[in-house]
Amino acid sequence: MPRIAIQCGLLGLLVWSALALISCSGPEAGPSGDPIACTEIGCSSGLIVDATSVRKAHSRARWIEICVKGQCKSFSTQNSLAELRMGGLGEDQIVRVRMVVHGKGGEVLHRSSVRAKVGRTQPNGPECPPTCFQIRAEISDQTGRLVRS
Repeated sequence: MPRIAIQCGLLGLLVWSALALISCSGPEAGPSGDPIACTEIGCSSGLIVDATSVRKAHSRARWIEICVKGQCKSFSTQNSLAELRMGGLGEDQIVRVRMVVHGKGGEVLHRSSVRAKVGRTQPNGPECPPTCFQIRAEISDQTGRLVRS
């Protein structure tokens, strides 16, 4: 009986050792073969603008609607950031971004649009994921209009 217990114990130790080797991985290797360390900063593809910029130029503004490639989303001007996440974007692609500024009763206070370039962003470096594509547009503090950034 003790002999079986020892064999099972050794087998268990071998299984655990194999699992540990399989589950542990070192840093990724760069193009030169040297290991690289990647941070874990995330990103998303689409458009991110500062919605509070609209209120600086349009004091009665209460919400904005932003549209890109037929996809629209509404945001309160009380929010600091307005984010429209979307797929299907590629580096150097040109897209039209439209914005409509609405007042308290829903009246249209301002309309603007801009053709903006899509840029690639890799917040953890060129050899580390993720890769996202972001539209290079922003809202001007002075005019409240969409502009290229």
